[in-house]
Amino acid sequence: MNKTLIIGIFGILISTLILSACTTQKQQIPNGAVFQFETYGGFTVQERAKQVIVISDEKITYLVYSSDNKLTETYQKKILPEEYEYLLKLFNDKNFLDMNDKYSPPQVTVTDVGNAKLAVNFGNTSKIVTLEPYFLEYYPDNVRLVFEAMQSYVNTIYDLPEAELKMIAEEWIINAPTYAYDGEELLFKEMTALETYPVTYLAQYSFRSAGYGDRSKIASVQLTTDHEIVIAINKGKVVGAIIDGKWNEFKQEMWEVTLKFEPLQCIKTPWRKWYESGNIQFIKEPREEELVISYYGQVYGITVQNFKLVSGDSTIILCGNPESYYYTADVLVPDKEKMLTLGWKDT
Repeated sequence: MNKTLIIGIFGILISTLILSACTTQKQQIPNGAVFQFETYGGFTVQERAKQVIVISDEKITYLVYSSDNKLTETYQKKILPEEYEYLLKLFNDKNFLDMNDKYSPPQVTVTDVGNAKLAVNFGNTSKIVTLEPYFLEYYPDNVRLVFEAMQSYVNTIYDLPEAELKMIAEEWIINAPTYAYDGEELLFKEMTALETYPVTYLAQYSFRSAGYGDRSKIASVQLTTDHEIVIAINKGKVVGAIIDGKWNEFKQEMWEVTLKFEPLQCIKTPWRKWYESGNIQFIKEPREEELVISYYGQVYGITVQNFKLVSGDSTIILCGNPESYYYTADVLVPDKEKMLTLGWKDT
């Protein structure tokens, strides 16, 4: 066999191998691709007829549309690089680009479930897979897994890592009037999550200051004292802040207010009438404070604290006259108006 023929045969073999490799290599979703997941239809409130999650390599965007396609809610948060890389690998491992454009099980009827659409966009390429209905147990495992991964971002869209929650809380605290005026020694204590949807986080901190709010117009100098502040964060924003359980830093007003009750001679107080009516039982004769707390708590759902007896001016003993003493107690600001209708007064 001559040399020219051998070279020609090798050339054909190499070309065949290269062509074979090119034809068998599957297209991969590249880094930088954008994932978009939509759920729509089915039984839902009109204001949340369509929910959309858009995930890029930098952020997660959540969009909610009404039944007439008006945007009713939008929210964004960062995505960790490892989260995006996991999503990219999952879609490639499960061969998303090779999936059918639509899955709809034959002879299956599911009501009120709705539908789902999942798209991946990169360059000039857009691959869309639709599920009608969106009921994952009907579909192949690879389809189910990529849809479940995207659904998890909808379910946890308002969840934030502790580091980001602390950053939100601390930035808010140091710029709020109390700490901005003379606050110091800000110290993180605890983070808890309430079982609400969307989830509300409570971030507890301690710090030192000489009082509450902006005191720039107060001339007197006071010593700083220890305080505790609880910050409520919902959807990535601060929605409440209470210092020492009494000062509403968010609204710049006392969270608790002190009121007074002036008994009249020969007339029983409302809590005494309630006790003597026999509707309440105590193991032993209750103190006045215990009775007041029980009465307003059980009858009106109002929390009463720091109940005190205060000596007043002496009066002529005559039925209907004010007694020579009065009571004070602290209640939450939202309960103030109700307490005023029940005979209490501003101090």
